[in-house]
Amino acid sequence: MTGRIISPSIEDFSKITPPLNEGEEKVFHLFNNNLDKNWEIYTQPFFNGKRPDFILLNPNVGIIIVEVKDWELNTLKDQQSHNKHNVPVNYLRNLKENIFDMYCPTLAQKGLNAFAAIETVLFYPKIIEDDLKNIYSKIAEEPRAYIFSKDDLDSNNLDKLKTHQYKSSKLMAIEDADYLRSWLVEPEHSIEQRTTIKFDRHQKELIEAQNLRRRVRGSAGSGKSLVLVARACRLASKGKNVLIVHFNNALNSYLRDLSTVIDRKIKNKIEFYPLFQKFKDILLENNLGDKYDETWAKHKVDQEYTDTTLDTPLNEIAKLLINNSDYLPKLYDAILIDEGQNFDPLWCQALEGLLKHDGEMFLAGDHTQDIYEKNILWNNYEKKINSQSIISRGWKGFRGRWFELKKSYRLAPEIADLCQVFTKDFLFEDPMLTISQQTEIPYRSDLKWVQVNKEAIIQYAFDELFNLHKKYESKAVSMTDIYALCQYRRIGIELSNKLEEKNIKTSNTFDDNGYKERKKKYYFMKGSERIKLTTFQSIQGREIKAAIVIIEHASSPIDFRNIYTALTRLKKDEEEVSKLTVVCSEQKLESFGKKWPKFETY
Repeated sequence: MTGRIISPSIEDFSKITPPLNEGEEKVFHLFNNNLDKNWEIYTQPFFNGKRPDFILLNPNVGIIIVEVKDWELNTLKDQQSHNKHNVPVNYLRNLKENIFDMYCPTLAQKGLNAFAAIETVLFYPKIIEDDLKNIYSKIAEEPRAYIFSKDDLDSNNLDKLKTHQYKSSKLMAIEDADYLRSWLVEPEHSIEQRTTIKFDRHQKELIEAQNLRRRVRGSAGSGKSLVLVARACRLASKGKNVLIVHFNNALNSYLRDLSTVIDRKIKNKIEFYPLFQKFKDILLENNLGDKYDETWAKHKVDQEYTDTTLDTPLNEIAKLLINNSDYLPKLYDAILIDEGQNFDPLWCQALEGLLKHDGEMFLAGDHTQDIYEKNILWNNYEKKINSQSIISRGWKGFRGRWFELKKSYRLAPEIADLCQVFTKDFLFEDPMLTISQQTEIPYRSDLKWVQVNKEAIIQYAFDELFNLHKKYESKAVSMTDIYALCQYRRIGIELSNKLEEKNIKTSNTFDDNGYKERKKKYYFMKGSERIKLTTFQSIQGREIKAAIVIIEHASSPIDFRNIYTALTRLKKDEEEVSKLTVVCSEQKLESFGKKWPKFETY
């Protein structure tokens, strides 16, 4: 059957995780060979925490939810004996109600009759019809719910399905299909797992070079993190002990995911740590744990939060490690520091105490995203290096000038130009590197600025969040690819609560308990099957294709650098559109917002 929308494509079926079993493959081919070409087939769609085997969608007819149980009869009877044989039926019934109420609410607006636009199929490819009738006699009477057997599969027959015989229906419209499709299209994270990454000449030079002590800086989207992780993978593949360290807890899972894309076999051979967690582990493992606890207690700082209030205790801990460096085990052949603009040079010196003789240290950063005001410390570091005062204390430090990655591979010219304007108008010092140099890439972006009153910012953010999923030309954005980037935790918590009231689950980095919040940041994964909410700080280092940026206030240089960080997270997509909507209540930024392709004010 040609001309059908199949997601993911048949060519990528071998790469689906978990892979299709024999029964699921047979059922897929049954549908693909017999359904009208207007029926779209979505395999294992990410569905807000659920993952049915198939969703069949015809914009003119209806929706079919399919669950395949590749069980033998004895397995089904065993499930029956434990009163669990109705579990898949209940699962389908619940998902049908969720689609009607939440994922395709335009259907519900038509009234309860529209519930008939959704059918369910429970398929047993290995069990014959008569055996199933004995077990599912009552369930078989439920309207629009069908049990399919081995007989149906062998006879290549879909006649049980009423909608299979229709060309159109008054209950279903293209608008309904567009809304649902945003939950069905394959999310970016799954596609990335099958993507081969290409590097330019300068990136390859950094990845393949011999022992390095180098600092690399580049604009947003220049591939700094990608190069850093690729180098780590290359070293680990040679049997080297490698540590990747960063300041942002929420970056941990992203970097691990990135290593999987580069080399799936290597991920578990690299250590990934937030800085303070690594400091803590080293002290605990070397009988200095009491000093760690004393330091935090003395400054009365909640060690779970990563802001500038951590500087003093982290500096004291770094000095403790430096003073005891002769006694610390030399664990690593290489230490690579991502988002290095967030690091105090003193912390790097402390980390060097964990390096083996002639080990390498690699730091990547973008000083335009200096959200913790560390630029001045690196300027002082440069002066000390020149005077050799640091080297005389035993720190090898970094050598030579910054290596620059000058091309942005992520930002389209349209958003890059806007960010350049923002840099000139609102960052009160010249950035060390701009994002003006672009590669020629096919790229479409949908950029919108919404200026609102502060009191209404949550409601407008909520509304715009759901506008993001709408089709652009022929493509829809997966709901699981959408991020809400919040200037403050308070905004994120309010928006998350509002979504939860509508039964829309979220993956977020917020919790009133500091310990639990830190854990949520560790496992803030791109592959989560939910809409994602986080802060400007916690999104640093990541790249995303669809986002709402919520700005409430801006006055200080840190405010503007945080906003710049959020605006530069948008990434290119060579096949689909990338979307960025800003919802802003800060009047100082209204004139900047009017320069965007779409501007609305309320």
